[in-house]
Amino acid sequence: MTVSIKTRLAVAMALLASLLAVVGALGLMGKTGSNDANRQTYSNALPSVNAIGEVEIVMARQRAALLRAALDPAAPDLDGIIKKSKGFADQASDIWSRYMALSRDAEQDRLALDTESKRQAFSQGLDKFAQAIKSGDQKAIMRAALENNDYYAAFTASNEKLKHATFEGAKQLYETQQQSFSRFRVIVLLAIGAGALAAALSWYLTTDDGAAVRAWTSAAFASDMGVRQLARAFTSYGWSQGMGFGGMGDVVAKRVTSVRPTSMARLIDLDAFRVRVESVAAAGASPEVREFLEAWQRADQGTRD
Repeated sequence: MTVSIKTRLAVAMALLASLLAVVGALGLMGKTGSNDANRQTYSNALPSVNAIGEVEIVMARQRAALLRAALDPAAPDLDGIIKKSKGFADQASDIWSRYMALSRDAEQDRLALDTESKRQAFSQGLDKFAQAIKSGDQKAIMRAALENNDYYAAFTASNEKLKHATFEGAKQLYETQQQSFSRFRVIVLLAIGAGALAAALSWYLTTDDGAAVRAWTSAAFASDMGVRQLARAFTSYGWSQGMGFGGMGDVVAKRVTSVRPTSMARLIDLDAFRVRVESVAAAGASPEVREFLEAWQRADQGTRD
């Protein structure tokens, strides 16, 4: 079965279009995943880590202010120090509230609840420490300071676990996207190879060395009318100038008829066409075919009119 060039081109273009659609869809999916990961990192992971670390720093500053006040409970600026430490407590609560409003996975949420309980205990311990300092009772101050050390250690340990889990969550998100990128890179490389194969296939499908055209011309010269039409199509005319008989007289223009068998060979079965041309020319009913045959014979001999 002979497949037309049009059909072959359609098949090749369909392959290339399908390949383009698949690569485009995969690229869109990959870019969407990368965008989601970047948004998650920017809007959730980084703020979470910052908030966890900032809460610990602010509460450490609150504790440091009270420890300073505990050194001299009779200092004139004691109320200012206590008030400043209360400001740190309010700031830490605001930061923690912002953190709790962010999204977390199940493990991070469990650790966040544990850290919250430790933070509340630490905060209440700081309040008791402040009250003891204001009372001026050295034994109460010492007892509150020692208890506060335990609260602080428990809070920082729990906060460190939460911070580590948050970092691990961001790391897993990054590694997931890296795996997605690696898969997409392999797919793109395969697509490039498939595209090269599709291009080679399209070239192969559309390159038949003129077989389809020769099949059409063979059908055309099966009739005498087809021979005459092809003869006219393959005949070339030109003009040359000479000085008349013996090189004397005025310049005379002379028509030159030529045929190029080499060019025809790409479009037609020369042997079969030659037989039909000679047959039609011998019938004597087609001067143009006779002229075409004579020009062809001259071309075989390497001469012109």
